[in-house]
Amino acid sequence: MSLSTFKSNLIRYMSTEPESIDDFAKTLTREYDGAVKRGFDTLNSVPLQKGNTEGMETILKFYLKGNMYKKSGVLNIQEWGPAFITYWMPSQGALFPVPVIPAPGTMQNIASVSHLIVSPGVWSTAFPLPPTDSISNFVDILSLAIINHLTTVQGLIITNSLYPTAPTPIPGPGIIQWVGYTIPQ
Repeated sequence: MSLSTFKSNLIRYMSTEPESIDDFAKTLTREYDGAVKRGFDTLNSVPLQKGNTEGMETILKFYLKGNMYKKSGVLNIQEWGPAFITYWMPSQGALFPVPVIPAPGTMQNIASVSHLIVSPGVWSTAFPLPPTDSISNFVDILSLAIINHLTTVQGLIITNSLYPTAPTPIPGPGIIQWVGYTIPQ
């Protein structure tokens, strides 16, 4: 699922009155999870394997309680940041594909051993955003906030790599740090 699919699915869902806060939180979490899993870190192109969907859904329910979206309602995405940050803690990146760029000091990565998200990023908007009651505007603003947030997510990939030594390379652990995650448009 690309970001454009995420946006169109969310607009279509929000155009009808959501049944409940639980249903809205579950749908938003499911759509975000699907979009993120189609993305990858910007350095190695390795996707996320599992995000904290339960935590994200719980935080969304908390923020939506008493403020259920209605066609005449106003939504403010700045309050939703903790839900998107919670999605990334704890999270597990995929072990495949093995990063092509060798770990520092090595000549080749053989296999990924572990892929951890070490920083869930920072949820901040580049400028103050007024609340909006337009579904389309809200989803566009939310998408921009998501893109901005994903540039701050950080991870570590622990690899089994080959170190250059004479006469033959020797295997050993390698660590690859990355910053930034992207979702296809």
